[in-house]
Amino acid sequence: RDMETLEWTGVAAPCNDVATGCDKCFPDSPCVPLTDPVTTTPPDVDCEATCGPVTQCFTDACPLRDMETLEWTGVAAPCNDVATGCDKCFPDSPCASLTDPVTTTPPDVDCEATCGPVTQCFTDACP
Repeated sequence: RDMETLEWTGVAAPCNDVATGCDKCFPDSPCVPLTDPVTTTPPDVDCEATCGPVTQCFTDACPLRDMETLEWTGVAAPCNDVATGCDKCFPDSPCASLTDPVTTTPPDVDCEATCGPVTQCFTDACP
């Protein structure tokens, strides 16, 4: 298992399809990363210099932003490339996402039923 990408490779590649979410069931395995859950904080941006020019993404283009995916659509699609990280600079905008930081927790799995059959992914398939 490549510990940078957390992907199994070579003959162990099928583990990528069957062992998803099972890391927590094998805490002593050398195949399991020590970090869990993963917390990512959006990058710091200069609200005036970087985000000032994209104000209309958070005003006029709000109706074109899908608040589930946080992607702008249609004629506002270029906002996806230029307004990254600017949400916090527009706290009063109806389309600014103010969830910060984002915490991703691996899904709950039944260690015995779901992960028991893939034990070899965390033993034999380890570096």
